[in-house]
Formats: sequence, C-alpha cells, structure tokens
Amino acid sequence: MTREDIEKAAAEYCSIKPYKEFVLNKNAFIAGAEWCISIVWHDPSEVPEDNTMIFVFDINRHSVVVIVFSDRWKETVLIFGIIKWAYVKDLIPNMEE
Repeated sequence: MTREDIEKAAAEYCSIKPYKEFVLNKNAFIAGAEWCISIVWHDPSEVPEDNTMIFVFDINRHSVVVIVFSDRWKETVLIFGIIKWAYVKDLIPNMEE
C-alpha cells in the first residue's frame, strides 16, 4: 500500500465530514494506516521466534519468505544482508468479524 493509496482511502472515509473535521479525520486516518503498516516490521537486531516463517527484505530490496532458526540468526542477517523483517502471520489480514 502506497501513501497515495492511504490518502485516497482517507479521503473516501472522511468525505462526508465538514471541512475542519475532514482534515483532522484524514490526518488521523493516514497516521493510523502508516502506524499499522510500520508496526509489523522489525529491525534485524531483533531475533525472531524460532521455527517461524518471516518475510525479509535485503539491502537490494529483494524479498523472500524464510523459516527462522534463531541460533543462526546473526549469520543469516549477514549472509543475506537483511534490513528488515516481519512475521508472515502479521502480514495476513485478520478475517474475523
């Protein structure tokens, strides 16, 4: 999701509000969406739980899903140049009502 997607969704969400309330709601919506996106990503200095699937980005912005073996995490980070990672389960939408 890009910032443009977030702003468009915020504008649609807030379109029925008076202008002042619209601006406040739009800014809050955007901040909430950006927080939601960023909160799932971890720094490579954080060691993921053992035997979990994670999605990683490397220094070239390539991505891959891997299964973690925490005793080799530091080695994995160095070899693959991992710059950030997220648990796969945190990237899947919650379909519960």
